Amino acid sequence: MQTENVPSEDISSLQKNESTQDENLKSEVPSNNQSNEPKSKTNSGYPRGIPFILMFKFGERFSFYTFFFILTLYLHQELNFDESTSPIIFHTFMMLVYITPILGALLADAYLAKFWTISYMAVLFVVGKMLVFTGSTLRDVTSMRAISILGLFLVAVAEGALKPCSSAFGGDQFEDRHYKQRKRYFSLYFFIIYSSHILASFLAPVLRSHVRCFGKDTCYPLAFGAAAMFSFLGTTTFLTGKPFYIITAVQDGILIQVFKCIGYALSRKMRNKYEKKDHWLDYSEDQFDKSLISDIKALFHVIQVFVPLPVYVTLFHQVGSTWVLQGSKMDGEIWGYRIKPDQMVMLLPILMIILIPTFDFAMYPLLNKLGLLRTQLQKIGTGGLLNALAFIMAGVVQLSIESDLPTKPNAGFGELTVINNSPCTVNFTGEDNIGLKAFQTKTLKDLPMIQERLWHVAPSGCSAQKTVDKHFRLETQFETMMITLGDKTLGVFVRNDSRVKLKNGNPRLRLFYRTENANASFIFRGSSSVTVSTNDSTLGMTEYWDMQPGTYEIYFQSNDSSFMRKPVGSSKLRNGGSYIVAIYQNSSENTSRLIVIPTLRWNSVHILFQLPQFLAIASAEVMFAITGVAFSYAEAALSMKAVVHACWFLNYAFGNALVLFLKLFFHLLKDSHRFFIFGILMLVAMMVFVVLAHFYTYISDENKKL
Repeated sequence: MQTENVPSEDISSLQKNESTQDENLKSEVPSNNQSNEPKSKTNSGYPRGIPFILMFKFGERFSFYTFFFILTLYLHQELNFDESTSPIIFHTFMMLVYITPILGALLADAYLAKFWTISYMAVLFVVGKMLVFTGSTLRDVTSMRAISILGLFLVAVAEGALKPCSSAFGGDQFEDRHYKQRKRYFSLYFFIIYSSHILASFLAPVLRSHVRCFGKDTCYPLAFGAAAMFSFLGTTTFLTGKPFYIITAVQDGILIQVFKCIGYALSRKMRNKYEKKDHWLDYSEDQFDKSLISDIKALFHVIQVFVPLPVYVTLFHQVGSTWVLQGSKMDGEIWGYRIKPDQMVMLLPILMIILIPTFDFAMYPLLNKLGLLRTQLQKIGTGGLLNALAFIMAGVVQLSIESDLPTKPNAGFGELTVINNSPCTVNFTGEDNIGLKAFQTKTLKDLPMIQERLWHVAPSGCSAQKTVDKHFRLETQFETMMITLGDKTLGVFVRNDSRVKLKNGNPRLRLFYRTENANASFIFRGSSSVTVSTNDSTLGMTEYWDMQPGTYEIYFQSNDSSFMRKPVGSSKLRNGGSYIVAIYQNSSENTSRLIVIPTLRWNSVHILFQLPQFLAIASAEVMFAITGVAFSYAEAALSMKAVVHACWFLNYAFGNALVLFLKLFFHLLKDSHRFFIFGILMLVAMMVFVVLAHFYTYISDENKKL
């Protein structure tokens, strides 16, 4: 129930604590921490430390989700990693987040106990956040990369180590007889996580994009600074509550016992090759209890169905990487507001909150009456199929996005855009014969680049009479020629051009001009205000510059001190487009004109076309992740609940590792092809899962009924 798998963490933690409470409720044995009760309990018996824990969780989750939503764009847009490398770093980060819960569990069980593990890891979490914030404020990309990557590593280690400890530590504050208060705590815990998730998914994109700082059009330092501040406040709050906590001592936990038993059994089996046992774990009978060995056997019986599940994670976690990059190439404008690509991820927790009760109270009962999806494994398999469907949908959307991209000329050939920025009709003769009316544009494709060209440019219908000869050769695959009129003579200029989309998805603009005044200036007023000087020239071309999307009115100087009160024209600049604005001013010809030439098609596919794939993957998460946690928990022996929880986390680590492995093979493919391949891979994984589920023998009567 999370974009990065909140349900796996929180539901299983809830179930683990409720199980312990239910088993002990029968005897209602008082807690061993009775001496702490005056400080740790209110008059109603509710632990005083719980508000501190919940506030810490809110700060930690808000801080982490802020990173989760904008990290891929930060890597791509600010650290200048390409579209293949940015997701690789993102998934390496997520893989570390889901490997290190084992570290946190070992530290809490055997060395530091839960409180001190949380304390040390929370401080490390803040340090990592501060490093990323510091890195984002620098100007040198090499320094930015080094400091940011170090900070991300510390954040991943600390976040992962906190996962198995924070929710369980809150459960430790309740005596077994206060199970109702404990349930209320986990409901609040769940609410805190989703509140921080939704808040971060809305604020993080706004903070990074609506504010400018450090000379840039974005302000990632503001978003990372807010994340660091929330984590610092949360950690400070948690440490402040220490006098009110029940702090349990270090114990040799079940996870360590499992590792010891497995290691001893394997070692003894290898040393005693001639001694035969019914099961390889039976080799540990001389050192470990039979009940523990039996529980570990049951554990392996459950996790055998986990084998294909990392593929699910491989797809699911790309919501925060490749889906965000996909959204950056789409049109987010709706009713004057522009949806940010990282804001779309906010749909996931919102849809989850809607879909969870919908499935529990409507869909599942209806399907059960129809004889469908009656077992947990059937629900998990269906969730996997929905996950595959979501990526096939993403592939279809990507095909439409790719249709907007320019077709690159074949090697050795180029493309020339000819702009007649004059009131003359011009005819070109030579290797190519074309004609252009006044202020008309034409694009010539597949021109040989090595060929020297001579064009005779003959004007008519204006003050120019003389034919101009122009020698030129295409030096790059995209070039632009401007023809303009000055002093009754045509001027012909050729400049290099390009066809690229900006990483931030903004439009870019280039200005071609012919004016009467050498010190003229132009001002573009709209979503932002940009002033362009002609640099003491009456005609010329600028380079491209980045613009905010929107409609702009364009003014130019009418004398040495003032701008025209009325704009000479306007232009709507859309996400992802490239534009040339050609301005012509000549009072002797009684002509002032502005023409806008799109040189690269804008992002025409609307970002709301991602809605179906988000709905499919949210439904998949409800059926797959939540049901999967419930299934594995119910099937595991009581002593193995925490171990199953750790194994579930490893699914997410393996899934992110699988993303990294597959991208090594897929990096040369189109994004649409990658989406389709991932969808097919999920279908294959679900076929394997169906076979394993068919031969699976249920241990729990609860799952037989479900």
